[in-house]
Amino acid sequence: MGKKKLREGNETQYSPATIFVSNLPFSFTNSQLEETFSDVGPIRRCFMVTKKGSTEHRGFGFVQFATNEDANRAIELKNGSSLGGRKIGVKHAMHRAPLEQRRSKGNQAVHSDDIVRTKNDNDGFPSGIIKHEQASNSQEIGRTVETKKAMTHGRSVPNEGISSEKQRVARTIILGGLLNADMAEEVHRHARECGAVCSLTYPLPSEELRHHGLAQDGCKMDASSVLFMSIKSARACVAMLHQKEISGRYVWARQLGGEGSKTRKWKLIVRNLPFKAEINEVKNMFLSAGFVWDVFIPQNPETGLSKGFAFVKFTCKQDAEKAIQKFNGQKFGKRPIAVDWAVPKKVYATGAHSVAASEDGNCCPYEQYIIIFNKIYYKSEARVLYFGRLDADVPQLLGIIIIV
Repeated sequence: MGKKKLREGNETQYSPATIFVSNLPFSFTNSQLEETFSDVGPIRRCFMVTKKGSTEHRGFGFVQFATNEDANRAIELKNGSSLGGRKIGVKHAMHRAPLEQRRSKGNQAVHSDDIVRTKNDNDGFPSGIIKHEQASNSQEIGRTVETKKAMTHGRSVPNEGISSEKQRVARTIILGGLLNADMAEEVHRHARECGAVCSLTYPLPSEELRHHGLAQDGCKMDASSVLFMSIKSARACVAMLHQKEISGRYVWARQLGGEGSKTRKWKLIVRNLPFKAEINEVKNMFLSAGFVWDVFIPQNPETGLSKGFAFVKFTCKQDAEKAIQKFNGQKFGKRPIAVDWAVPKKVYATGAHSVAASEDGNCCPYEQYIIIFNKIYYKSEARVLYFGRLDADVPQLLGIIIIV
């Protein structure tokens, strides 16, 4: 379908996520424009249009947000506001008109699709205007141009470019535990190595951590958010930076949304571990199944030794399932371990014959297996199952389950 047919359809005449800002102070810079609108929401890119053959801008620019909702909110909040003593105008950026209309109307309008123009045109946009964007290297610039060109022809680029809100949060990672600006700069430098970055917010307001429940998962201030062009880059960044020591402190990293944000859901319990098992030993074992986001070994407060079990968190269901299949029933040291989903206590409510599981995971009667006296019993082996604790000096028999 050609451009003409697309124009005749129901397609909107403006770019829903891009705004056109007019009457800007002539002393304004690209960074000041970005700062002005960054409080509305994550910015994919922004720039001010310059005159031909000059670095002096023309008093207007474009701001592209990650979501249409943020663009609409920017118009509501900023249109008619005062900026540097001037009342600015904020509205949706219009699509570029067909060549015939542009020739007839001359220079009466400015259109957002001129962003991807690669040669001079009568509207006064210089070639290479894309260089004014946030992209910090030629690779990112190239990806941006390719994405916009594909959108112009009604196509989309897999894993990159403008996407839904659900994809946006999956492409966003949160970096926590940033000691100062110098550490943040170093961490962000590593993050950019993972792929093209659309926008970066630092420091992240503390309200954001509370709003998204990040503090509950261990994220500490200062923090920042990084929006990547692809989910693949976001996942790679988390794997590279989470729990990595930089500038003397350990970085916390996790996706804001998507599968990678559900680390509590992709949580396994590993039972019958040696009491002297170390976190790194458990982590190194499970790394062969996929990226291990976290390992936690509960300790006995009196002895300081482990309670004989651990929790292992992954960032995707596939890796967690692979770990269960690969390590359940295998030996850790000289002890056979049992690996299964760390199901919440309420799952084990089974009526009159049920025995409640303890919150620390020692007694879980209705799982696929049960451990007692260093032996693993499977449901299929007998109609009577025994369950107990192994963290005491003498293993304790706590009860039996009769399968009816």
